[in-house]
Amino acid sequence: MPKLKIGDRVKCIEADKFLKLNSIYKVSNLLPMYNEVLICIEGQDPRSGWYEKRFELVEPMTKSTPHIHAALIKAWADGAKIQCRDNQNGEWFDSPKPDWYPYMEYRSKPEPDMVRYGRASWIEYDEYSSTERMLNSAQTSSYWAKKKSGSDNIKATFDGETGKLKSVEMV
Repeated sequence: MPKLKIGDRVKCIEADKFLKLNSIYKVSNLLPMYNEVLICIEGQDPRSGWYEKRFELVEPMTKSTPHIHAALIKAWADGAKIQCRDNQNGEWFDSPKPDWYPYMEYRSKPEPDMVRYGRASWIEYDEYSSTERMLNSAQTSSYWAKKKSGSDNIKATFDGETGKLKSVEMV
């Protein structure tokens, strides 16, 4: 089992014509060779390796800290639309090619609220009005139209992110 891992920084303690004594190198690969493992060094021919005994560990490989906007960068790479906050006025604006500055604030562009129109011929009034339940359950049904027609008398607004009813008004 090798003591060194890919990404470790190592110091050369036994030089040859390719390695300088006391120079620091980064392990780029490990090549199994019989009962040993050969160490490949970043910047050297990837097919050549040196025995582990030629090196001592200087700095173990550590997981790097992810970018402050890593989750949004991944979402953007998967096609999400990104917005950036203007430092002057606090308004959000579309950013098709974000710069991903650590000091800037970014977000996925929220979905716009959905406005739907329908017709109510009766409204039941009680302490738990069935109107809200009816509107929530009818949100995706053919009952609701994107455009107002002549007989529509209800305008319902649903949250673009959650799909939950935000408001109802008579029109």
